[in-house]
Amino acid sequence: MGIKTKILQATGKDSAIVNVLPVPISANRSPRSSDIMPAGQLFIDTSVTPHQIYTSLGNGTFAIGGNELATTTTSGVVFLGTLAQTESGGAPSADYVASSNDVATALAAVVVGAGVPATIAQQGYVYLATNADAVSGVPTHANEVLIPGNLASVFAAPPAIGGTTPAAALFTTIGASGAVTLASTLAAGNTTIGGTLGVTGTMTVAAISATNMTLSGTLGVTGASSFTSGTFSTTLGVTGLSTLGALTQVGTANINASGAAVTTIATGGTGALALGNATGNTTLTGSFSTLTTAATFVIGTATQTGNTTIVQSTGANSVLIQNGINTDAQVTSINSGANAANSTVNILNGIATTGAGALNIFATTSAATSQTLNIFSAANTNTTNAINIGTSTGTLITANLFTGAAAHVLNIGSTTMGNITITQAAASTFSIIGTGGTINIGANAAVANTINIGGTGANVIAIANTQTGGSLSLAHAMTTGNIVIGDAQTSGTLTIGSTAAGVGAVRIVDGTGAQAVSIATGAGAKTVILGSTNTTSALTLSAGTGATGLKLNAAGNVQMVPATSSTASATSSVTMNNRVGCATFTGFTTANAGGVQDYTITNSTVLTTSCVFVTVSNLNASTNNAQIALTGVTQAAGSVIVHTINNGGGALGAGDNVLINFWILS
Repeated sequence: MGIKTKILQATGKDSAIVNVLPVPISANRSPRSSDIMPAGQLFIDTSVTPHQIYTSLGNGTFAIGGNELATTTTSGVVFLGTLAQTESGGAPSADYVASSNDVATALAAVVVGAGVPATIAQQGYVYLATNADAVSGVPTHANEVLIPGNLASVFAAPPAIGGTTPAAALFTTIGASGAVTLASTLAAGNTTIGGTLGVTGTMTVAAISATNMTLSGTLGVTGASSFTSGTFSTTLGVTGLSTLGALTQVGTANINASGAAVTTIATGGTGALALGNATGNTTLTGSFSTLTTAATFVIGTATQTGNTTIVQSTGANSVLIQNGINTDAQVTSINSGANAANSTVNILNGIATTGAGALNIFATTSAATSQTLNIFSAANTNTTNAINIGTSTGTLITANLFTGAAAHVLNIGSTTMGNITITQAAASTFSIIGTGGTINIGANAAVANTINIGGTGANVIAIANTQTGGSLSLAHAMTTGNIVIGDAQTSGTLTIGSTAAGVGAVRIVDGTGAQAVSIATGAGAKTVILGSTNTTSALTLSAGTGATGLKLNAAGNVQMVPATSSTASATSSVTMNNRVGCATFTGFTTANAGGVQDYTITNSTVLTTSCVFVTVSNLNASTNNAQIALTGVTQAAGSVIVHTINNGGGALGAGDNVLINFWILS
């Protein structure tokens, strides 16, 4: 069980009650989490010597000595480690630190440079030689050694080699910048050069043949060399400047067949260089170029009738024409001469069996200037010109024009061109799709266009037929001319306005001009229905104060469907909130010869200023010959009282219903 204390209260000097901490708790143990004491109370652990003092932080937590242990980021108390812990690193935790004396003692046990210098008989420590000591051969210290890093400097400035007892050596390449003395005579039968003999100076060979020197490799001449007479039956490799005069080549000649240097032919004069012969083929491999900026390079003659093939390889390669980054204007022409006969240019015209072909024109990003692609753009009056794109009957083609994300402009046709026809196949779809912009058809100004949509077939033409919002305008800006919709229709349905649950407004000829509006005025048998029978629907027929006003022209066949009600005797009142109605009262027996009866119709449309039209009639099913007449109407806001009298020879009998008809005109 833990120890629990709380704040004490005492009588103060300046105030009646003050809070004070309890006296320190002394126990033969350290505090526990179950010891609940107010923050700031002291706890003395007497189980250790010297006694340890703890300070309560509240809620069963305590700090040793009144401070928290130090961390790497906050200050606090620490433990001092022993010398053994400092030397071995075996302290119980990071809360133990070493004293200055223990650190000094531990460091004194470490001897810098402990050991003996190394000699040829004694192992020990050494110095590493510098590059300067290695090259000079004079060490700064007696026990100095070379390391692999010294080798490059030593071989770059080596001492004399083989001065005392020379031996054999093998080298891949030997270069000499001064005089070279060969102990052996380069004569027939005693000298064999199996690698490459490189001569960087001037070498003159007066007479050489294949029988007085063995060259199993290549004789390379990198400087100026003069051959006054020579026969080479194998390979003569020249990697530098070579001047050949009056050279006759009978067999196969390979010039720079495997090297990477540039081979220049015919640069000394102004004459032409001709390659090839009358019957054989001429093959050029690698890079071929002219040396002057104004040079003309011609392949084939003016009267050539054969084929000129540029790269007929079946492997993966690229043919580049005018492919450099030009700093001056360039013109690349193909079949651009005046045509005196038929000319045909084929590009990617082979049969594609497995690979896919692609023809790219302006397919890269233009960063600085505009690009222009001209097809049949020159003045041409020949009427037989044709541009065929995708006219094949056996290949499915998807044509994309300006489908990228840039703001392209597509112009088709001009004011002087002929017809433009766009034909679609059966069951296919022709679409003009906008993305929030404007689509204009025949929108040029001051020109009376004829715009036809749909032919003589049974077309299904939908305009704004799938959109749920927006607007549709027909002839919105027309001030003159005719607007005709379905004037030749003899069957089917002409629908204007929504047939669904629409809530918008339909406006027909509601302008301010003096117009004549005709609806179903033809000679045919028309059935015209205006308005809805919905209980909240309204229909207003308006007319001015002219001579005709509102005219119903039906040769007397005018009908009005009233609201109806039926009330049985002895109830003589009914509620009908309608402007036109027929109230039927049944079972009444109003006496003859002056019998009276009042009927009350409650109607919210009746005002004290309303114009009310009321009639009364009765049936004579009993044959009593009752005759109910109207003697007066008492009108009030919200009701009318109909006063009646029986002027007949008999009373109302069975089935003699009384019918009161009313019309609230205003």
